[in-house]
Amino acid sequence: MWPTTIEEKARYIAALVAVAAVLVTPARANAQDAAPPEKEALVVTPDFGGDAWVDGNQPIGLRLSRPLDIRTERLAVIVGRTDLSALFTVTPTVARYAANTLRLPSGETELVAYVVSPGEPWKEVARIPLRVRTRAGFRRSDMKPALTLTTSGQIAPDSKRPPYTGVTFNPAFTTALVKENGTFEMQSNFLAVTKQTQALRFGAQGRSAPKFDLSDYLVKGVNGPFSASIGHVSFGNAKHLINGVASRGITAGLALAKFGELSVGLMNGTSIVGWDNPVGLTNSDHRILGASLKLDPIRSHPGAVLFDVSLLQGQQLPQSGFNQGEVNDRERNRGAAFHFGGKLPNDRLTLDAGYSVSRFENPFDPTLSQGVDLVPVRRETKAARYADVSLAILRNASVSKLIKANLTATYRHERVDPLYRSLAASVQANVLQNVFEITGGLGPLVVQASRARAEDNLDDLPSVLKTFTRVSSVNASLPVGSLFQASKPSPWLPQVTWTLASTHQFARDVPTNSDFTDTHAPDQVSSNQSVDAQWAIAKWKGGYRYNISDQDNRQVGREKADLGSLAHNVSAGVSPESWVDVSATYSFEGSKNRELLQKNATRRFGATLDVRPTRNLALASVFSRTWIRDYPLTSDAENDDLSLELSENFRLLRGAGERPSGRVFLRYQRQVSATTPVIRALRQNSISRDLWALNSGVSLNAF
Repeated sequence: MWPTTIEEKARYIAALVAVAAVLVTPARANAQDAAPPEKEALVVTPDFGGDAWVDGNQPIGLRLSRPLDIRTERLAVIVGRTDLSALFTVTPTVARYAANTLRLPSGETELVAYVVSPGEPWKEVARIPLRVRTRAGFRRSDMKPALTLTTSGQIAPDSKRPPYTGVTFNPAFTTALVKENGTFEMQSNFLAVTKQTQALRFGAQGRSAPKFDLSDYLVKGVNGPFSASIGHVSFGNAKHLINGVASRGITAGLALAKFGELSVGLMNGTSIVGWDNPVGLTNSDHRILGASLKLDPIRSHPGAVLFDVSLLQGQQLPQSGFNQGEVNDRERNRGAAFHFGGKLPNDRLTLDAGYSVSRFENPFDPTLSQGVDLVPVRRETKAARYADVSLAILRNASVSKLIKANLTATYRHERVDPLYRSLAASVQANVLQNVFEITGGLGPLVVQASRARAEDNLDDLPSVLKTFTRVSSVNASLPVGSLFQASKPSPWLPQVTWTLASTHQFARDVPTNSDFTDTHAPDQVSSNQSVDAQWAIAKWKGGYRYNISDQDNRQVGREKADLGSLAHNVSAGVSPESWVDVSATYSFEGSKNRELLQKNATRRFGATLDVRPTRNLALASVFSRTWIRDYPLTSDAENDDLSLELSENFRLLRGAGERPSGRVFLRYQRQVSATTPVIRALRQNSISRDLWALNSGVSLNAF
């Protein structure tokens, strides 16, 4: 029954409001309880290990820290530059890539995972390194052929030489295969020519040298602690016995539990090229065999104590290398070398010392005797030693807040017995040398000073001249601008370098039972001093160099045979634009022969201009003029040299990287010289020369 009075209507409305309040309050509470909680951050981790290597067809998975909301979220996966999102099967906790549709890209790339929501930017949630083996199971597989073609010739020479041209091919091949526990590398270089005189072995074989030849090759493999190489190898680091011998042969090494290494090398007796004797071990009488054992026993401080033992057994036939023209004797050699090195943990004191013993002989060789009775050479066993000690006396010692001091002292000793010889090291025999060096720095100032004493004829044989050498030198360098503004040196103040060197060579006695007299005994003091200042101001650079030298001959009977020289050199350069470089130099050199009372003056002017109007086009020009005059005046001489080269780099295919590409050039050269006697009556004896040539060439890098 509906209310009719005002009071009844009021009570009715109040009851409805109370009922509505009771009904709405739980609904609001339920609505608030049903609101979705804020999503937690998604964390993605790999199930294959971030540093591990996987196969290209191996399934990989990404673990998800929480399920994705399929209504508002999806997972995107980018590998390298490829989007593989559609190939991942996503479950509440794992996203898995089966790799049965598309193989993972080989090599080291990066896997990046994103969470994608509609209308929002992609949110990166993981960046994981991905390392995938090749189909053959290698971590890396590179095979790079290369071919360089070069043509050069003189297309417009003077009448005395006909035009000529030549083509050179340089094929090469490089392979690198890497696995978990080993690597395999191979490289080779070849040379093919059209002109016989450019053949690789023309100097040794003349017209019979092949036009297509093998320059060098190297095959190297490493498997765990083992390593081996075949081809053009290098072996040895014993200073006086076997040191960096480079030839065709075989080397092998074994790492000894991270505290040492054992290595052996068997090589041809001389450096060879070509197809003949591919391994270099064809002739057993022309080989060098070396072995080395290196020990670094203190694992906690690598290099603190080092021991090396090297052995050598070799023999050589009288065969010269492919680039040598000398005639050798047949030789045999055996030896051993011991090395010790060490340093304090802070490297304040270091020591490097070695001792070598070598037995050398020249066995009878009928190819050299040619039926003539020769006095046999005695077998000799000689020794050599050296020691280098360095001590850091001061290291970054504070003199003030801005100035640090450094001081290092070094002592070097070397003695090589007379007649010492090794087939596997270049050593000067019969010499004793001691050197003391001091290197110091005080702020920007750096000073180095040394004193060396050397002598020969260590056996003091009376029939052999004994000479002594004393060398003193000082070198100082100072950026003057740093003296006033250490943090920002002034470019108007130069970098100054001063050097002074003095050498005294002399002999105390002359050999007995010889035609030597006191006038043949050398005694000479030479000194050389220079000051050099260099500026670099914005686009400008310049320099000035002053040099003075003197040669004081104190030899008996030649006291006046002294020489002196003085030189000034001024240079300047500017780069007004990034594609233009201009420079010029002017120098004056004067020399004096005190014995002949003769002076010579040489003036020289030079200029260069390099212009690169485009990325590939370049013009390089060099000009120099030299004036020479002697006093008293007898003749004047002038020489001009001019060189202009225009070159263009080009690419055969666009967007193909650096190769195939090439370079073409056109070069003009001219030399003009004239020598004119000052005396008019002798002018008919003037000598002049004017030579010019126009050369061109093309260089092509096919791949």
